[in-house]
Amino acid sequence: RYSPDQAASPDDPGRVTLGSGVLNITPALRLRVEASGSIVDDEWTVEPSLVNAAEADIEFRRFHGGLGGFRLLMEGVLKGFSIRREFESDLWRAVQANLDRHPKSDGTVVLYGQSGTGKTLALARAAIHLRLQSKLPVLVATSRLPNYQDVEVFCEEAEKAGADATVLIVDANLPAHRYKDFANG
Repeated sequence: RYSPDQAASPDDPGRVTLGSGVLNITPALRLRVEASGSIVDDEWTVEPSLVNAAEADIEFRRFHGGLGGFRLLMEGVLKGFSIRREFESDLWRAVQANLDRHPKSDGTVVLYGQSGTGKTLALARAAIHLRLQSKLPVLVATSRLPNYQDVEVFCEEAEKAGADATVLIVDANLPAHRYKDFANG
């Protein structure tokens, strides 16, 4: 895990630590990309500390109440507020196999299932793993596919910084072919 001193400071536009370097997120890049999704920068993966039991209880309730978006969901996972579902090991194997075959793979892994089965939590845990262990840049979009041009700009910058691949996590309810069409673009 990253320590707080490795995270970007509040006045720093942000950074994404990669296995082979650092991708500095300029304000212009952040503004462009975050019109469509969120950049999971180093600040997202610093394990948050809890001050006391009362604060932990409030954070736990907020986490399970679904308030705060994907970033707070990731914080809750880092705090240990979620359980790991059995299907997550299969999901991770599929993601890892896709990354191992990169660039020869089709670039997509589709996770689907009934509401309330833990898909979004599994995606949050995957984002954490991809950032902390694999050191890959990650973008997250919820409810819809992001704008292709915005993602492409981020991928180009990540590639210049030495990233082997960029992972886009889309937490939306769309037909599988839409994700494949996006990846093929």
